Amino acid sequence: MKLDRHFFEILRTRMENILRALSGNRKAYIIFGDRIATDIKNTVTLNPRDSIIPGVKASLAELYLFYKACTAHEGSHIRYTSLTAWKKACKKGPIFQHLTNIIEDGRIEAAISEVLPGAGRWLKFNNNYIFNHRKDYGTGSQAFLGGLVAYSVVGQIPKVDPKITRLIKLAAPYVDIGKAAASTEEVLDVVEEILTIPEIKELLESMPPEPVEGDKGTLNPEKSTPSVKTKSRAEKALTIISKRKSDKKPDKPVGESGKESEDTVGELDKIGESGGKSSRSHTTDETETCSSKTSSDKLLADESSSEEPSKELDESPEEPSKDSKESDEKPFPEDSKESDEPSEDTLSDSGSESDSGPEDKDT
Repeated sequence: MKLDRHFFEILRTRMENILRALSGNRKAYIIFGDRIATDIKNTVTLNPRDSIIPGVKASLAELYLFYKACTAHEGSHIRYTSLTAWKKACKKGPIFQHLTNIIEDGRIEAAISEVLPGAGRWLKFNNNYIFNHRKDYGTGSQAFLGGLVAYSVVGQIPKVDPKITRLIKLAAPYVDIGKAAASTEEVLDVVEEILTIPEIKELLESMPPEPVEGDKGTLNPEKSTPSVKTKSRAEKALTIISKRKSDKKPDKPVGESGKESEDTVGELDKIGESGGKSSRSHTTDETETCSSKTSSDKLLADESSSEEPSKELDESPEEPSKDSKESDEKPFPEDSKESDEPSEDTLSDSGSESDSGPEDKDT
C-alpha cells in the first residue's frame, strides 16, 4: 500500500473515530504536522512517517498499531490531564515540566489501559517496540529523562551509564506513586519530592532540558482509578522511600558513596532492570515487556474479532481551523517507495520516548 496523502487522509478519519470514542470528546479532531502532540483545543497532531524508530523499517501493521497507540495516548491526555495543573508545572520551569510530563504519561496510559484494555494493548505494543529498538539515550540529564520515560511507560530501565541508572532507580518509586495518583495535581506533589533528591536536582540543573512546547489537558479532567497492581506497586514504593529516609543520616546525604545501608542498596537493585537479563518482578500487567517475537499482524488479527474502545462515531470529522489547515500541508512520505532515510522520529510521549530526546510526544 502506498504511504501517500490518500493513505494518511483515510487514516485520519479512522483515528478520529477512535480519538472521539476514547477521549469522550465528540469535538476532538486530528491534523497532520511535524510532531505528535495534543492541545487545549481538542486537537491531536500526528506526524506522517514510514518508520517508528529512525533507521528501523516498520511494517504496515506496525505503523497502524503505532498510530492507534499515539491516538490513544493523546486522547488520554484530553480525558485525564488537568490543564490547570499542567500550567502550574510549566510556571516552575522546564525541569519540573519534564518530570510532570513523564509521570503523567505513565499515569494516563495506566488509567486508559484499565478502562479500555484494547487501547492498553496498542500502548503496550508501541512502548515495547520503541524500548526494544531504541539504542541511544544520550548522556547526562537527557539520558536520565529518557530512561525515566521508559520506566514510566514500560516499567524497565534501558541500558544507560550506571551512574544515571542509579539516579533513575532513586526516582522510580516516586514515578510508581505518581502513576497511582487520581489527578495531575497529585503528580505535581510527587515531582516536588523527586527534586528533593540532591543528586537528581544537581544533574538536571547542570544540563537543563528544553521546555515542552504547548498546553495540554482540559479544565474538567476525569479522575483516574488505578488498577489493583498499580496501587500495590505504589504502596511498595512508599515502603522503599520510608526505608531510605530511615537510613539517611543527618550530616551524610543518601547519595554519597557508601552512605546507604545494604537494605537500601538491595531495594535499588530490584528496580527496573532491563536488557533481557533482568528480573520481571517489578513489571505489572499493563507495562509487561512484550517478547521480541510479538507479532503485530497477530495483534491486529486478534483485534479484528474484538470490540474497539467504544462504538465508533458515524459523523464526519469537523473542519479544522485555518491554522490547522496550514499544519495539514506538511510533506508526506514518498509514495510507495521505502526510503532508506525515514522521516524524523518525534515520538517522545506516546510513549512516550524518542531517539531525539526524552520528551514524550510533546504531550
